Amino acid sequence: MYKNMNIYFVRHGQTETNVKKIWNGKTDLPLSKIGLHQSKELVVFFKNTRIDVIYSSPLIRARKTASPLAKSHKLKVIIDERLSERNFGSLELKPTISKDIYDMSNWDLNSDLDNGVETIQDMYFKRIKPFIDQIIKIHSKKTIVVVAHSWVGRLFNFYFSNKDKSTIAITPKNGVPIKYKI
Repeated sequence: MYKNMNIYFVRHGQTETNVKKIWNGKTDLPLSKIGLHQSKELVVFFKNTRIDVIYSSPLIRARKTASPLAKSHKLKVIIDERLSERNFGSLELKPTISKDIYDMSNWDLNSDLDNGVETIQDMYFKRIKPFIDQIIKIHSKKTIVVVAHSWVGRLFNFYFSNKDKSTIAITPKNGVPIKYKI
């Protein structure tokens, strides 16, 4: 029924908080110089690809990554709140700690680390799964580009890997498209 549909997930271009390994969820920070370059490289990557629809998180780092691609394909970017980064609660703008990352990506633990962090299951069932189900339903046989964030990308991997929990631990690289063929 949905054959020949392609969904590309792109994590936004690099930000200074990515380089410094700082939690950056809902804080609206701009792209770094490298991130701006990565957004232009997407235009080159998709030069010979027909794109039907581009979705983006409302956060500026995602919108600025999607903008050059949309302009080159003469498309408008559709902003969807469900694509916002994970809410990191009181960890926001603090240095990341490997154990926290591990615990936050553990599906079975489903922890908020006692810091008001959005749990991985809440994020998946309330935002990401409904978004993916919706775009598959309404954009059959089209090519979709989704520009969002690290934890959104982790849950895209989870969804398209037949719920392989280990995929949640895989961080998508900034500005590098991941293709899902349906």
